[in-house]
Amino acid sequence: MGELAGSTGEVAYFSMPVSTLALVARSKRRSLGVLFGPLAVGFAGLAAWSGSASQWVILAAAAVLALWMAELALRALR
Repeated sequence: MGELAGSTGEVAYFSMPVSTLALVARSKRRSLGVLFGPLAVGFAGLAAWSGSASQWVILAAAAVLALWMAELALRALR
């Protein structure tokens, strides 16, 4: 009951040329940079808004998250 119909129990491994793997890794890193960049900007905006409302704990947390996301974005876009 635990086996799928037609399953041989073996694991299939797919091989790709190294140049293809490098291209895939580069495009994934660029995608992460594009994702983390706007997140960093959003957290920075949240920190600024929290500061104007005197919500210091939220300001500190949002600022730390903004810096962290900005660092991740810069690393991914290098």
